[in-house]
Amino acid sequence: MTERIRQLLDDAVGGLEPQDRDPVGSVLRRGRAATRRRATMAGAAVAVLAVGAITAGGLIRNGPAPQPAGPTPATGIAPTPTVTGGKVIAGALRIPVPAGWHDLTSDDAASCVPRTAQTLAMLVPSGGDGTCQKKQILVYGSGERTIDRSGRRHQGTDGVVRMNQGPPVTITLPGGEPAWLAVDFDNQYLKPGIPTARNLMVMPWSLVTVHWVIDGPAQRRAVASIRTTPTGAGVLQLPDTAGGAYYTGPDGSGDLTGSAAVTGLIRTLRAQTDVVANADACANESQETAEITFMPDAGDLRQFHHPADPAVFRVVISLGGECQEAVSSHGGRVRLSDATVTALKAMFR
Repeated sequence: MTERIRQLLDDAVGGLEPQDRDPVGSVLRRGRAATRRRATMAGAAVAVLAVGAITAGGLIRNGPAPQPAGPTPATGIAPTPTVTGGKVIAGALRIPVPAGWHDLTSDDAASCVPRTAQTLAMLVPSGGDGTCQKKQILVYGSGERTIDRSGRRHQGTDGVVRMNQGPPVTITLPGGEPAWLAVDFDNQYLKPGIPTARNLMVMPWSLVTVHWVIDGPAQRRAVASIRTTPTGAGVLQLPDTAGGAYYTGPDGSGDLTGSAAVTGLIRTLRAQTDVVANADACANESQETAEITFMPDAGDLRQFHHPADPAVFRVVISLGGECQEAVSSHGGRVRLSDATVTALKAMFR
């Protein structure tokens, strides 16, 4: 897992600054390498009972009628970031250029990040030595829907299968757009003065990725200045069917296979209609998170899938309190009751 995180962050800013690989390997918060608990569903009856407990048992919070999710990234095209009027514009995202910073030309940006074929806008501090500075903000039209770049798990020498990475950190950007972080802003390796401070932020609805090559407090200030105009709010966008699904969260992980069981899971999530409007969204980095990933077929549960692959759907749940929200990588956000979360977890036991 730590090797995957090192590669993840190195890919973002490799070659741009001195790299101390030991700190980078420690940035994954909350000990996300949870031991996998094998939990293939034992029969269709269990799934049907679970669905009935939620849809018929009154566990859905009162809320507005189901709403369409609006334009979704499922068939969308990643935007090309531009800098206009002192702001980086990409999809629903508007990032003001920080005071004392400037944007690079496309040629200079390409020379600073030679290993990417993605379109990007690159911001650096003004007045530094050379074109490519150690502190950077890079905005990509990445097409990505997740922080996890592997979508797979590995079996250790002890025979135990573990997640390569757990759920992302969740935040709500000003305006209501959901965003997922590799680590929270208070992570010890994002403290001021740490030369390797860096982070990733994915906006799954806008298909935009931001690489923050600045410390945590600076990241938080930059995020506070962002404005968004999201179009993905509504009921959860989910696959019509899937070969399998896996769950990972602070309490462990598990698999779900079998047509009846997976269909029951999809039905349960579709039954959640307490849509969270953009103005009411409040998921934040203080919350623990869980993630349900739907894979195209059961044999793909351990296979590589690019984070921009539209066939892989992810639902990230911010746990606890009034901000207990589920967000789909393909559009849609709903509020979940504690009982619903418990029932969802039980499907993977």
